[in-house]
Amino acid sequence: MSAAPPDRSASSSSSLLDTSAHSLSSIDGDHLYQLACVETFLPLSKDVTPEEETTTSLHPVAHIDYSPNFKFIYGLYRALRSRVEYAEAVAQQRRGDHAGPIIRALHTSPARWLLLLGFTLRQCTSNYTVWKDRRDVIMSPDVLRRATRDRLPAQALPEVLLSSSDTTAGAAVKATALAEMKESTKKIELVAQNWLPGASDLFWNSDATAAAVDDALPTMPLSPWRAVRWELNAVGCFTRFYHKNFQVWHHRRELLCYALQQSTTGSPPAAHVEPNESSAAAAALKQSVQSLLESEEVFSAYLERHHGLRFADVDERATIKAVLGEEDSKNYHAWLHLSWYLHALPFLLHPPNWAALTAFTAAAQRPWTFRVHPAWAFASSADSASALPASRRPTLPPSSLTNEMDFTAQLLHRDCLNNSAWCHRYSLFKEDLLRRLWQEQQRPCFECGGGGSGGDGDSNTHVSEAEFRDVVHTLCMVEVDFALQWLYVDPTNESAYTHARSIATLFHTVAVRLAVLRGAKENAEGTGASVRGSTEDTPAAQELLRYLRDGPLCTPVAAAAADLGAQAGDDPVDTATTAPACDAVFRCMRHPRLAWSDYHDSFSVLRHVQRVLQTSIRQRVTELEGQSARVLRAAATTGGGSSSSSPSPASATSQKVALLTTLYERSSQYMLDNFHQVSTAQYLLCQAVLEEMWGLYLSAGQRCVVHQRRPPEAYREGIKSQWISCLPWESGEVTTEGDDKDEQESDRAVACFLWYEAAALDLAKRLSVEDPIRFKYWKFEAMNTMQRGYRVVL
Repeated sequence: MSAAPPDRSASSSSSLLDTSAHSLSSIDGDHLYQLACVETFLPLSKDVTPEEETTTSLHPVAHIDYSPNFKFIYGLYRALRSRVEYAEAVAQQRRGDHAGPIIRALHTSPARWLLLLGFTLRQCTSNYTVWKDRRDVIMSPDVLRRATRDRLPAQALPEVLLSSSDTTAGAAVKATALAEMKESTKKIELVAQNWLPGASDLFWNSDATAAAVDDALPTMPLSPWRAVRWELNAVGCFTRFYHKNFQVWHHRRELLCYALQQSTTGSPPAAHVEPNESSAAAAALKQSVQSLLESEEVFSAYLERHHGLRFADVDERATIKAVLGEEDSKNYHAWLHLSWYLHALPFLLHPPNWAALTAFTAAAQRPWTFRVHPAWAFASSADSASALPASRRPTLPPSSLTNEMDFTAQLLHRDCLNNSAWCHRYSLFKEDLLRRLWQEQQRPCFECGGGGSGGDGDSNTHVSEAEFRDVVHTLCMVEVDFALQWLYVDPTNESAYTHARSIATLFHTVAVRLAVLRGAKENAEGTGASVRGSTEDTPAAQELLRYLRDGPLCTPVAAAAADLGAQAGDDPVDTATTAPACDAVFRCMRHPRLAWSDYHDSFSVLRHVQRVLQTSIRQRVTELEGQSARVLRAAATTGGGSSSSSPSPASATSQKVALLTTLYERSSQYMLDNFHQVSTAQYLLCQAVLEEMWGLYLSAGQRCVVHQRRPPEAYREGIKSQWISCLPWESGEVTTEGDDKDEQESDRAVACFLWYEAAALDLAKRLSVEDPIRFKYWKFEAMNTMQRGYRVVL
């Protein structure tokens, strides 16, 4: 085959972020092995009687056969945990609110307790209570300051060393006992070196020397960021070895939440901050934390000035990307943690500035045509300017968001079927690029008064609708091209199809919102009211503007369906994300408020995707099908000649294996069985247009015209050739005759709908043959299209 997909199993660490210092290593194994040696902890537990596990029944059906090490360590854990007293505020804690201190009193050695928790986690890494106990120590400064390695209790002298025997045999026994004690002390010190913090790990004073710090420890405030940094590094081996365990990621997240809540623009507090949402102090604290997260430079300067750290010392991305890049690229917990971390520190997702985006748009190609990139998946030897393949080159101007998008491109270059990377990339593009641009660039439209000039000068910097739309269109086209190039490499990549369709519908959503916002402005100017809304504005107008400003960035019909589902109680949808999605809002987006030219043009990116699928991708599928068929026919006919010239059975088998090996080196059985994916993608694109038009745009009169021109019974006789002779994505606009402009637009809308409907029905019928495994599904889809059972009608 002419262009093979990249080897999805091969390692390409050079294309990933350098994570050699954070990936699995023998050091991680050594640290975990220290905790597996239970006998090391024995000298520290001679004064503790292990507690047996309580049973709920006097005669249990079966006992769990725990290992002796597990029984011993958990017996010590139960005995010592009964000596912990918690503050009353812990019971009223809400998620994310870390009131402190959590531990009020600890009637045992904090250093021994913290070390025991490490041994306990090694026996069972999924025990939430043990992880919570460990966090409680880190979040309780008075306990943690006494949990350093130098506060670990000394071993009790063996009785033989206290005896007064002076015989030769007694001296030998004492020497042996002393040697064993020194050996056990050495092991404990080695374990404590890795699993207990030192004073320098917890305390920091930029104006004091190390000796002064040691002298001032009893009164010096503990640095929460240094404490969290030490704990994240200490349990890093658990994270990298047990990355499929949710508890290791939850532990890291809770610690970082705690450290962020303790961050203030002033000096580190002597006591923990206790956030209370009802107080003015909590609002001031929140504002203080937000000001620290304006940029990486500001946050890093704060860490260095008050905690003696750099941002790189607490940056979670190295650990997360080590797991995703080297261990498990589809780890759900790691992706969830990465998404949370990026949004917890907003400066990690700053999009390119508007000037860079406009320059990027001006430099984009015109007109938009799909060209297969010859060096998309592999670096071209002829291209000396860049050693990277084209798929690894940035699709946005330089920014922190661009860096994160590039990380997804790195993972997709390794495995273009990685749906987790595709989903993360789409979320970044939708929420952190387009949604943020919409809120920032269109804010003056919602804040300016009647007459079109804002009192604070926002109108001077307001971006015009045409400019904003052009930039969004360019960004969507570049991102769609990224997915289409991967589809040419592997035309059965369902994730890439979904990504291209989702980006196309995103542009449709933004374009419709722009047109509706323009109509709202024109209506406000005609009535002398403000665009933002005033007491004279109708509730529906205010609701519309609030939705345009704060509503979810999804298609109107999808938002309306989610809202209706929430009202019916069928789906627990968060009303904060769907509201205000009501009939009054979406009716403002319907004809005649929204002109057909604006509405039709909002599907321009979607039609571009359909054209590429119909021409380039389908042609690629035909090429791959032909090549596969030739290889399979050659393998089937090998050894089938005359008896005099036919090779031996062993030779024929080896030839078949060689032919099939060549085939499967460049494809997979999944690819060979799923060439129909291009038709599936085309059908879903048609359905997206039909649902939007039927549920939102077409009026009741236009839907009646649709039934009159082509009643459902007409489809029973089959698809007529003239219905699909000229498809909408091939011709662009539908032309109609008539003198009245409104009537022409109505006819164009009806004709366009009927074209898409016939194309969708034709694809569904073909897929019932091409995809026999899902025959019932495609039969249902065909019947649903014939009966026009689309989504909710507003």
